[in-house]
Amino acid sequence: MLKVLAIFIFLLPISASASFSDVSPSHENYDAIMHVKDKGIVKGYADGTYGPGNNINRAEFTKIVTLYKWDQGTIDACGAKYFLGMLIKVLGI
Repeated sequence: MLKVLAIFIFLLPISASASFSDVSPSHENYDAIMHVKDKGIVKGYADGTYGPGNNINRAEFTKIVTLYKWDQGTIDACGAKYFLGMLIKVLGI
């Protein structure tokens, strides 16, 4: 039993940092996918795949948005100027 426990503890860090079998390091979104995986936001499928070409459903989207720790200091507010002008025009203000 102790040997099994020792093997499990030894392999745990390896499996925790392993990537998904269908996401190669050359994939255009590899860094982003690994980032959310390492943060525990996504886990992938039970077969070890991520499904980078798959659509996500509302529940998966909600989980990602809810669990991601948004850095308020990096939000780009420059786009607000663009929308503000359109909003003023539409509302007739």
